[in-house]
Amino acid sequence: MKQLVLAAALVSLLVAPLSAGELYFKVWFTSCAGHCERVSAGLLRCALPPDLEFVFHLEARSSPGEWIEIDAFRLPGWARFSPVRGFGRAVANCTFVPPRDVPTTKVTFRARTQSGLTTSITLELSVTESPGTWPSPSKTEFHSPVPDEVFWEEGRRLTWDDFRGTPPSEPGGEAAEIAYEIRYRYAYEVVPAGNGFRARLVELRVELVMLRDRSWAYSWARIPEVLCHEQAHFDLAEVYRRLLADSLAGSAAKGGTPEEAISRLRELITEVFREIKARMDRAQSLYDAGTSHGRDAEAQREWEGNIARWLQELWSAP
Repeated sequence: MKQLVLAAALVSLLVAPLSAGELYFKVWFTSCAGHCERVSAGLLRCALPPDLEFVFHLEARSSPGEWIEIDAFRLPGWARFSPVRGFGRAVANCTFVPPRDVPTTKVTFRARTQSGLTTSITLELSVTESPGTWPSPSKTEFHSPVPDEVFWEEGRRLTWDDFRGTPPSEPGGEAAEIAYEIRYRYAYEVVPAGNGFRARLVELRVELVMLRDRSWAYSWARIPEVLCHEQAHFDLAEVYRRLLADSLAGSAAKGGTPEEAISRLRELITEVFREIKARMDRAQSLYDAGTSHGRDAEAQREWEGNIARWLQELWSAP
């Protein structure tokens, strides 16, 4: 089975091309009591003493510089935080003074840019009165995680080590699930054209990555046949990544003003994106149905042959 998340990070400038940007986010604290540890990508587990002030510091930077906002979600009543905004760099503080006997709480801090780049870190906060467990006073920093990802590459086959997520506690009809993202970033320029303006893409990047921490398999299902089925899901997604890249390349739109030309270009890109996504969703569903989720060995081999051909002949893909 496959799980799909489609993410589009749009990096743009009004009249000049802009290369793909980066957003860097870190959280740190200095405390004489309490401690945090990284549990997984983007999740920190923190133990706090009751009735004491605990301050987290947050910093986000963008490259190239653009407006950044830091905000928070699910803040408890014993937290003090105000969203902040800055150009190229934003800094914020969040103060917790947890009372006794409160349940474990999750708080998410998010940094996002005006162009759409987003990253976040979640704190899982529990209150404990065990001072003997507190480490010595120190400063600890946590950075926005480097995603645990596998890029699709010719000849690079998935292994069971790539499936690092936790399977559902109650088994359903699936033995395994691969999660992946198709990401696209682009840059454009706007130039005068006749009585108006023309916006066109000058840079385009379309990527396909497997998300290891969200891909899972039950221990009893870690056999070659199931792995081949999940690999083919990944390969089939690559067919449509290539189709998306080919379909978007050279896209352009005209308008009476620069803003109108940009708006029409974005609408065109969105329309192409939705069309390719719909085709991919249908193909992935047909693949699961046609192979009985990999249980029909003959149909599985037939689909693998078709996918290999579509990778070479994109026009023949459904």
